[in-house]
Amino acid sequence: MQIELRALQRRVGITTLMVTHDQAEAMTLADRVVLMNKGQIEQVGRPFDMYEQPNGRFSSSFLGKANVFEGTAVGGSVKVNDYCFPCPEPAITGEVDYIVRPEKMEFTDDGALIRGTVSARVFLGNHWLFQIDTKLGTLQLTHANNGLPKAAEGDDVGVTWAAADAHIVPREVTL
Repeated sequence: MQIELRALQRRVGITTLMVTHDQAEAMTLADRVVLMNKGQIEQVGRPFDMYEQPNGRFSSSFLGKANVFEGTAVGGSVKVNDYCFPCPEPAITGEVDYIVRPEKMEFTDDGALIRGTVSARVFLGNHWLFQIDTKLGTLQLTHANNGLPKAAEGDDVGVTWAAADAHIVPREVTL
């Protein structure tokens, strides 16, 4: 139905204002999304841009799933406890939220940025969802369904991601 509504909007050439709490519906139908939080505008943009470049913790978690680490950006990397993660924006310094989407993470045998234990592996049809318990908390990683995955519940795994797949934003101040 969402595809039909979008086609109708284009065919008739009308502008439509829609209010919804359904993120998938907003991302499917909108050319531009206005994300509200507690009655205030949180972020405005094209759905793809907002998903790939959230402006903070709320946006990253509201529009899909996100792994968010609190860290300190210094010298082209982000330090999170005893870990040092690659920083795609080396000019950023200070307290930051380091955001990586689950589909941007990969299992690896070599060069892991973090290691953990698979605590859950769930089949969702077109992809697998993994929960991985690490020293920094539980991560979520998704893997396309291209057969039975190598990692099973209870396995020790390495996880990595490309620096370009991380998004860094100044830490939000909570009052």
